[in-house]
Amino acid sequence: GSAQQVGVSSLTCAEKPSGPRRTDNKVRAQERPAESGRKDCRELLKLFQESQFLFGEEYSSLEMALKDGPGILDLFSGSRGVAKACIRGGARWVLCFDISHSSSEDLLSQKLQASLLSLLRRGFFEAMGAAPVCASFSMAITPPCRDKL
Repeated sequence: GSAQQVGVSSLTCAEKPSGPRRTDNKVRAQERPAESGRKDCRELLKLFQESQFLFGEEYSSLEMALKDGPGILDLFSGSRGVAKACIRGGARWVLCFDISHSSSEDLLSQKLQASLLSLLRRGFFEAMGAAPVCASFSMAITPPCRDKL
């Protein structure tokens, strides 16, 4: 699959942003990792499936969005509603993981964990979120999947 370009007009999960999209390149330049680190991170990001990425409509390609700077990591992304809202709110790109999309997105994989930790430590994500399925904490599930926090 290919990366999904998200246009504000195509989003339906929440309201459109009221403020302008972030465009101050001076601020963005300060947020970016050093150029050598950015190139290494972009190469590491290319190892993920393009279908795992969302990016804003102002970018002509995923590569352009990745070159512009840090993005957001979205774990347990489900239908990607949060990722779409992040794009609408001004994020350059979002990398999504949910095992229901592909077995390659299994967050229990030590290799995947190592790759994500490397990207996190290098500052290539400006934010991250995780939304595991709430139902797995429900008392109604028998036998319980999780019984302790």
